[in-house]
Amino acid sequence: RSRRGDDVTKALGEAAARDKFWGARLEAVKSLSEMRSEPARAPLIEAARDAEPRVRREAVKGLAEFKDAKLADLFIETASSDQSYFTVYEALRGLGRSGAPRAFDVLMRWAKQESWQGIIRQGALEGLMALKDKRSLDTGLEYSAPGNFEGVRVAAFQLIGETGKGDNRALEVLVAALREPSNTIRIGAAGALGQLGDSRAIPALEDVAKAEDLSPGASQLIAFVINRIKAASK
Repeated sequence: RSRRGDDVTKALGEAAARDKFWGARLEAVKSLSEMRSEPARAPLIEAARDAEPRVRREAVKGLAEFKDAKLADLFIETASSDQSYFTVYEALRGLGRSGAPRAFDVLMRWAKQESWQGIIRQGALEGLMALKDKRSLDTGLEYSAPGNFEGVRVAAFQLIGETGKGDNRALEVLVAALREPSNTIRIGAAGALGQLGDSRAIPALEDVAKAEDLSPGASQLIAFVINRIKAASK
């Protein structure tokens, strides 16, 4: 590692900790997060306790990139004590990405937590998705149902895609979601079907690809998913 790189990291760390303007601290934390280097860890941990919630959120998001079980305590503490829903969301995602042994039980508890727009539940589901533990499939199926917030449902779809291989319930739920009018839901279900990789989903994907109200972006994604499943089948 170069001396110049160390000096840059040190300067950013000092800015993240001491600049009186939260906007400047936020930009410093973003830069530290992009480095994903060991010297950035300590200033990011310090920034996770910043007075400004936007700075804390970005710091926790950056720490999640380390995918380190040693950071589990920090993520759990943040989820339990932070007043910002969005910081809690990032902490729960980070806990899942850490792969810590106790992450599963903690995330399953947080998945039951009600919050504004379901943001905490969404973070817990995304954390569970990172763990890819098949025990969480039923939770994904529960929160994929209509009546839940769209963000929660899409996160549940992703969880189903990661944990539902070989389970017919997973295929049925995702194919049914393709028939809903919301582009967000259809895109989320299609992406999850790509993760699931079940060739039985292809006819339903081809049907929805013909829908006149489908956005161009959704059409491109569905075409990609179809090709991905076909390639995997071969």
